[in-house]
Amino acid sequence: MNPFLPANKSLFFSKRDPDDPRLGDWVKTQAQEEHLSKTSFFIAGFPDDEGIFHNGGRTGAAEGPDAIRNRLYRMTPPPFGDFDSNTFQMIDVGNLNTTGHTLEQRHRWASKKALETLNQSKSARWIGLGGGHDYGFPDGEAFLENSLKESPLKPVVINFDAHLDVRPLKEGRIITSGTPFFRLLEKYHTKFDFLEVGLQPYCNSKTHFQWLKDKGGQALSMESLRSHPAPWIDQITQTLGGVSFLKKRPCFLSIDIDAFSSAIAPGCSQSWPGGMTPNEFFPTFKALCNIFSVKVLGIYEVSPPLDQDEQTAKLAAEIIYHYMFSQSES
Repeated sequence: MNPFLPANKSLFFSKRDPDDPRLGDWVKTQAQEEHLSKTSFFIAGFPDDEGIFHNGGRTGAAEGPDAIRNRLYRMTPPPFGDFDSNTFQMIDVGNLNTTGHTLEQRHRWASKKALETLNQSKSARWIGLGGGHDYGFPDGEAFLENSLKESPLKPVVINFDAHLDVRPLKEGRIITSGTPFFRLLEKYHTKFDFLEVGLQPYCNSKTHFQWLKDKGGQALSMESLRSHPAPWIDQITQTLGGVSFLKKRPCFLSIDIDAFSSAIAPGCSQSWPGGMTPNEFFPTFKALCNIFSVKVLGIYEVSPPLDQDEQTAKLAAEIIYHYMFSQSES
């Protein structure tokens, strides 16, 4: 049984104009085997905010995946640089079926599908669209299972977030949107390097910071990033051991949209005015995409009912765009 339902094809936008192509003209609903030797981006939606509900947050992120698609597929491919449509493939896996099964079961399905996809080809790239940040666990699990088997280089997980998201399971058994990296670190321990970026002091407890440190994880707060004279990318790479040590290591970039200022991204479960700005984030993000081999990108907690003029969905779509095309931009 395929636990994913086909994406709504009405979201696959097209101007029907060969002189004005859009990403909706390129996206397919299944992989073309002859193109899997080229870079192939598999996009999957997790329309599920049960984890946010369990964490006491504002729901609405179940509508996030299609809202992001609606903006992403309207974008044009890069007009500058070395973009070549013959070496580029987008496949929309669809949305995870969230009815009739537990959140834990849905996570297992998501992880299995992501791992099967990554195992198809070394050129496969997985993009997970939340939904709650609890889906950072199945995305991360699939990434680590693939990377630990396929690459001799130690994998890296970098999380952009206002929160640590290392909370233990509620009552010892209930998955919440605050648990993804608790679960990853408990399962894989020191088999990967882990860095949290953009943490805000009023969103995290001292106990959780100490737990992260005890597990070997590292953190860069918004305050430390902004107060240090070095560019953010230098602070990140130095914290992880230096660029030469990190080059082409497999990487999972997890982005909780609440890492951004509420003025930029109002449509999420929780955001604060002091979060990141696009001018701070995008140069760093694009540099990471060129330093690491970013096999998995996850964007979580986009909540359309809380959004304004689709600002947050547009931001998420722009992040995906720069991920796919960062190496072809001028």
